Amino acid sequence: MNTRVTCFLFAMCAVLSAGATRARADQRQDGLTAWVKGDFVTGMRLLIPLADKGDPEAQTVVGWAYGGGWGVEKDCGRALELLSKAAQVDYPQAAFAMGRLSATGTCVAKSDKDAFAWYKRGAVLHDSASEFAVGLFYSMGRAVPMDIVEAYRWYALCVNDAKNAPVYSVTNVEAAKRNLDQLNSFMSKTEIERANALISTSR
Repeated sequence: MNTRVTCFLFAMCAVLSAGATRARADQRQDGLTAWVKGDFVTGMRLLIPLADKGDPEAQTVVGWAYGGGWGVEKDCGRALELLSKAAQVDYPQAAFAMGRLSATGTCVAKSDKDAFAWYKRGAVLHDSASEFAVGLFYSMGRAVPMDIVEAYRWYALCVNDAKNAPVYSVTNVEAAKRNLDQLNSFMSKTEIERANALISTSR
């Protein structure tokens, strides 16, 4: 095969690949938009094929849907399969979803310890919803010793990272702000300085 033909074929493959990538992105966006609007059936129709192809964002939303029976028949095995795959590649919202399942006892045994571990995994990946959950656990002394400095840290990170959260994520940013205000009202200056030092190392 001559050089011109080879270059032409490589160029055509690149064009087709770029077109397929754009098509998947459009399909994902349309599916997520439908999901956020509450049209779960359409959302699942568009996102399930992407989840089956290994898209971690689609796997997370579809896994969440199977866990709750939104737009699809509830299927705990399928939910855990997809969420686990997305979590394995460190997709942060998948860790939050797994934490939520553990916290509520949906599809898995209810366990605050497991829920916290999943939430912490999402939090270190800057998932705002996970950060709020970790802050809440520290505030309540739930699964971990109560620690207002750590609670302050994770609430503050939640507020900071909420602006980058995907549209389908529950950021709880307003609740985080209220909890920060409450903590600010009684924490000592030294405690707040310690919390801010932890925040700076977490960015």
